[in-house]
Amino acid sequence: FRVIDVRLLFIVMMAMTGGISMGLLAASLSSIGLLYVYITSGNNWITLFYDPLNWVPFVVYLVTGAMVGRLRAEALLEKSSLKKQIMGRRDSYGRLYSWVERLNQATPEAVLKVAQELLVELVDPMALVFYQVTGANQLAAVPGLSQTLTTPLLDGALGQLAEPLMSGELWLNRQLDPNLPHYVAGLRYRS
Repeated sequence: FRVIDVRLLFIVMMAMTGGISMGLLAASLSSIGLLYVYITSGNNWITLFYDPLNWVPFVVYLVTGAMVGRLRAEALLEKSSLKKQIMGRRDSYGRLYSWVERLNQATPEAVLKVAQELLVELVDPMALVFYQVTGANQLAAVPGLSQTLTTPLLDGALGQLAEPLMSGELWLNRQLDPNLPHYVAGLRYRS
């Protein structure tokens, strides 16, 4: 430990965690500690300031605290700028991550509401409707989650949609039947 200046290490660590103000505070405290060591070792404080070579450690402490703190501030600014760039791209993993964060809701109904908002953002459909299966394989639109449609897409019995809905598979309207939706996917949860 003869070669390592513990005070300088303290200044660097504080400036890296707290920025310029914390770095300068740590440099001031280290300077006071160094001044105390000089005085208790028998040196006169007047001769300490008379010889400019004795100023070097104090100047190094202050410059180090300010520079490392400034580097930290620039790094945080760069990080936030990059995060905005990544989140702004339509096809980025950052955007996917923000969607997953938004989907982290407490109730299944809240998850469905956020999923609807995200799907509208993503594909911008004319209508996005969530249905729930009620007794005897009947469909009913989920209130509050489905946009109002003039004519409901699905009413009554599930019919050919029963199997894909119950198995959780994605169903595609390959016959392009205008009375059926383009896609149907079943979501399940246990209450």
